[in-house]
Amino acid sequence: MTLPSTAQAQRRHDLVRLETSEGAITLLLLTDAPEHRANFVKLATSGFFDSTFFHRIIDGFVVQGGDPNTKNPDSLRAGRIGSGDTGY
Repeated sequence: MTLPSTAQAQRRHDLVRLETSEGAITLLLLTDAPEHRANFVKLATSGFFDSTFFHRIIDGFVVQGGDPNTKNPDSLRAGRIGSGDTGY
């Protein structure tokens, strides 16, 4: 994942490239919600999202991912997808 530098973070938005097994996705991070944006960058930089997958996809509406439970195959079988969080 390519993350913004400190100097780039001063702009109104930044692009983040997310590499997936199906190809790359480019995300546009706006500064309209600075705490949400900063938290996403913090989690991505720390590797929190590494090896997670998209667990909810509604065509033309939403793609949701980042649940740490998706890293554990036992969680997948137990139906706990979408219930994980950062712990804070």
